[in-house]
Amino acid sequence: MAKQIYVMLCLFAVTMGCIWFSHGTGDAAASPRLLSSTAKTKTPTPRQSFEKPVMTEKQLADFMLAMSVLRFIFGIYFGIFLLLEGNRLPKTATVIQSLVAAGLLSWWDKVRTFQYTNDWPPLIEDFAQVIITGGAGSYMMMSSATTDIVVKGSLFLYSFFVQLVPIVERPLLDWAGCGAETNAKAALVRSQMYDGWVSCKEETPYFAGVWMIKVFEWAAIIIGGMAAAKFNATIRADLLCAGIIAAEFILGSCERAVEDILLLGDPSPSKRDQVNKAMQIFEINKTIFVYILCGLGVFCQVKLTKWWNGEVTERSDLMCYWRWVTKPYVEWMLLPLVKYEGYVIGKLVNSLEAGLEAGKASLENVKEVSERSMSFDSSTKVVDVSGVSPGGKMAGA
Repeated sequence: MAKQIYVMLCLFAVTMGCIWFSHGTGDAAASPRLLSSTAKTKTPTPRQSFEKPVMTEKQLADFMLAMSVLRFIFGIYFGIFLLLEGNRLPKTATVIQSLVAAGLLSWWDKVRTFQYTNDWPPLIEDFAQVIITGGAGSYMMMSSATTDIVVKGSLFLYSFFVQLVPIVERPLLDWAGCGAETNAKAALVRSQMYDGWVSCKEETPYFAGVWMIKVFEWAAIIIGGMAAAKFNATIRADLLCAGIIAAEFILGSCERAVEDILLLGDPSPSKRDQVNKAMQIFEINKTIFVYILCGLGVFCQVKLTKWWNGEVTERSDLMCYWRWVTKPYVEWMLLPLVKYEGYVIGKLVNSLEAGLEAGKASLENVKEVSERSMSFDSSTKVVDVSGVSPGGKMAGA
C-alpha cells in the first residue's frame, strides 16, 4: 500500500515540476496579487492605482501583534498537548497534525499581513482548502493504520528537514548573487521560500538552488513515509511527528510574538530591518531548540505510556520530571481536548459502520448480478455454426 502511494506522489511531483519549469518562476507582473515596493521607503504598493490599504502602518502593526498573541496562546496550548500527551489522545493529535500539514500556519501568517480588500477572498478560499484537505487527510489517517503511519513518517522527516533550510539558505543566496534581505511577503504568495529571494544575478545557480531545496523536500517526504511503514515498531513515527510539530508550534508562536513586540510602537522601515536581522539569527538557533524539544517530548510520552495504559497507578513510580503532567489541573486544562477525542471517535465509528453496511449491500448486489448472468449463460442454447458458409448454406450441400 505504501509503495503505491509513493509511486503516485513521485509521478505527481515530477509532473508539477515539469509544468513549473516550463512556465518559469514568474515575476511581479505574472502574479496579480504580488505586491511591489518603492525603492526608498520599501512600503508595499497595490497593483491597482485605486486600491488603498485598509489599515495604516500603525494599525497593521497592532493587528499583527494581536494575531501573534492569539497564535502564541493557541500554539502553547496545542503545542504542549502534542509534546506531552499526543499519544494519549491520538485522534485529536492526528487532526491537529493533519491541519498543520494542510497549511494552517502558513494561512495564519497570510492573515497577519493582509492589507487590501481584495486579500479577503483568497484568505477565505485558502481557509476552506485547509479545512477540507486537513479534514479529509485526518479521516483517512484515522481510518487506516498504514496511511496514518506513512503520513506521519513523511511529515516528521519533512519537518526535520525544513528546520535546516534557514541554515543552508544563506549560502544559496550568496551563490545565486541575491540580495542580503528577503521579501517575506512575496514568499507567502505561493508559499515558496525562493519567491522571497530578490535581486538575484546568477540564473543557473538560482535555479540549481531552487531545485536542490525541492528535491530534498520531496526526498524527505518519500523516505520518511517508507521508513515509517517498514520500521514503525522501532522508530515510533507517531511520537516523532507529534514531537517535532509541537516544537515547531511552540517556538514558531514565540518567534512571531517576539517579532511583533519588538516592532510595537515603531513600525518604521529602519526598525523593521533591524528586527529582521535579529530574527534571522533567532531562526538559525531555533533549529537546535526544535530538536531538543522534540526529543524531550518523545522521551516524556514513552515514559508516560504505562501511566496512560493503567500499568502504573502511583505517581511516585514515575520520574519526578513527569509527575506534574498527571496532576488534576493538567487534566482540567485538557478537558476540551478529551471531550473532542470522544466526539471524534464516536463520529468515526458511526461512519465506518455505515460504510461497512453500504459495502456489504454493494457486495450482495454484485453477487446477485453475477448469479443472474451465470444462470442466463447456462440457459442459453449454444448452436454450432462452424459448418455454415457465409451464404447461409451448410458446407458440402
